[in-house]
Amino acid sequence: MLKSTFIAAAFGFVLIAPASATHDPEMKCDEATMTRYQADIDAMTDAEKRATSVKEMEMAREAMKANDTEKCLTHMDTGHQGARG
Repeated sequence: MLKSTFIAAAFGFVLIAPASATHDPEMKCDEATMTRYQADIDAMTDAEKRATSVKEMEMAREAMKANDTEKCLTHMDTGHQGARG
């Protein structure tokens, strides 16, 4: 029983991990994209989701300043996902 639970959990992780590590290939870690995404976040009505998205965008800005593009894109995508739905 424990072995099958472990196998199921490992299989689930394998399916989810690649999807969570990808982002929109058109997305760029630049001020224009950040401004556009920030406008979407500012229009959010769910305060809790909005707060989470704002924090993600703050982390994206920090990553952009540090020239860490992958980290920037990941945080931007996570922040914008809350705005999309």
